[in-house]
Amino acid sequence: RTTRDTNCSPLPPAIKLSIDKTGVYALSHADFLALGLDLSLLNAKQVSQIQMTHQGHPVSIFIAGEDDGVFGSDDVLFFYAQAAKGPYTRNNIYWLSLNPNGGKRLNFKDGTPKPSYPQLSEFTQTVHVETNSRYWSRMPDSINRDRLFWKKLDAGNSLEMPVTLQHLAQTSKDATLRVMLQGKTDDRATNPNHHTKILLNDVEIHDAQWSGQQIFLQEVSIPQTKLLEGKNTVTLLSVGDTGATVDILYVNWLEIDYTATMTAVEDHLTFKLTGVEQYNLTINGFTRSDLLVLDVTNPFNIVPLLGATVSGAQIQYADQLDGNKTYYAFSFADKHLLKPAAMSLDLPTTRLESPCNQADYFIIYHDSFDTKALENLIAARGKKVMAVQVSDIYDEFNHGLPEPQAIKDFLTYAYENYTQPRPAYVLLVGDANQDTLNELGDGINYVPTHTFHTFLMGETASDNWFVSVSGDDPLPDMFLGRIPVKTQAELDAVVKKLTSYPKVPLDGWEQNVLFVADDIAEFEEVSDQLIEKYLANYSPTRIYLSEYTEDEKIVTQDISQAINAGAVLTNYTGHGSVNLWAG
Repeated sequence: RTTRDTNCSPLPPAIKLSIDKTGVYALSHADFLALGLDLSLLNAKQVSQIQMTHQGHPVSIFIAGEDDGVFGSDDVLFFYAQAAKGPYTRNNIYWLSLNPNGGKRLNFKDGTPKPSYPQLSEFTQTVHVETNSRYWSRMPDSINRDRLFWKKLDAGNSLEMPVTLQHLAQTSKDATLRVMLQGKTDDRATNPNHHTKILLNDVEIHDAQWSGQQIFLQEVSIPQTKLLEGKNTVTLLSVGDTGATVDILYVNWLEIDYTATMTAVEDHLTFKLTGVEQYNLTINGFTRSDLLVLDVTNPFNIVPLLGATVSGAQIQYADQLDGNKTYYAFSFADKHLLKPAAMSLDLPTTRLESPCNQADYFIIYHDSFDTKALENLIAARGKKVMAVQVSDIYDEFNHGLPEPQAIKDFLTYAYENYTQPRPAYVLLVGDANQDTLNELGDGINYVPTHTFHTFLMGETASDNWFVSVSGDDPLPDMFLGRIPVKTQAELDAVVKKLTSYPKVPLDGWEQNVLFVADDIAEFEEVSDQLIEKYLANYSPTRIYLSEYTEDEKIVTQDISQAINAGAVLTNYTGHGSVNLWAG
């Protein structure tokens, strides 16, 4: 859906497909009817124009029954799609539309077994196990690095990581086991200051000593005979005998490479091979005979291998490896064909990337919110408002995939290309959090923010980045704010306050300032100096923690009462964190 032209008309209709699993998908005539689309009304030329795209690139598809020029009630559209692996979503986006130049179709290849080819029935399987349950925002040197971890380990503690391995081959080859670690502490008086051991099924297989707040990949090769078919347990032990004052580390993930037989699991198998030889490849373990093998090395250009021999629970085919190859073998029975997680008809009413647009004030909001009252409020103040669903920005500027960069790209385009006068205000409506995939249970990332690394706070949010669109400096080129709500009720309450605020009489509260200080004399002195130097004409209220000697809980009540009574400015000086004062 991403465009780069100056057309003022809305984008043409398209079907948006949300993909949550990797595999072969089937869309029937009935699936399109559920969207209100009767594809049997298309003529032969239009059927040939049906095109699928992903990230702006055409994807090869197969329409069973297309030869008669009609998408009839028994016809089915098949395609191979992959789930997303990005930091903001696990659902990939594919698009269906009509392309006047014709849609891309599958190119088939002969895969008939050749008696002269050697046999191959094993491959290197990689099993990756990762659980994200701990977040470390202040990890040093953490630009574009993983801050989510499995567990934090103090010295003397361990983590058991269960891993299931299937269809182990009988081989003399070694397997490789990796555990990714991250040092949290660094006792510079002791070197090394971390000592870790790996145990496989309660047997020690590796010992390592290392130092600092660094990434450490503990890797070991072992005879494959040490692995068990089915459940294995890998234990990471932080020994705690280095003499370091503090010894803490994080466990990130576990990975095992082993030689597996080509055996299907639940009637499908994805596997990779490397080489340049020609082979007959045999895959066992199927429960059905309606089998097919796809070369999915290039996910935009899927190649079915025809002529394979199916016998009982196995399929055999021939191919030239030509470097790295990825294959997907599967049963194309209905129960094994996938359906999109969501399928919707996209009917844009405007084109965001068009110089014909003009706006003073952007409201960028999550699709779950109704912002009409907010739009009317701002428009009543003389601003030309353009309210944009964040999903529409993703559709036009990132092919439907959520990412903060898409929001910045939209604002940059609008600032540079929209009809004058340039937009001056941006309001984001919806909360954001660092748990972008909701792995820690922090909830929906309604309108994501941009983050960068700071020395004191680590990963830090910066909405300002969205509106630094002109030049290389970090200064904002538009005014920006955010209403960080999670529900419509919260948004309605904010709009009500914004509506009533100008009507509140100025009865003296606008002269009130509130200063709160932690229970250290220096913090109180800073507050007093600020009041005396800059706010001599205001009425200050001082709430200093040192004065609450009997019940410190009362201070919270007094702060709330002072704010509710009316304070044009509230200032806190003291220790604290992102979610508390003092403590």
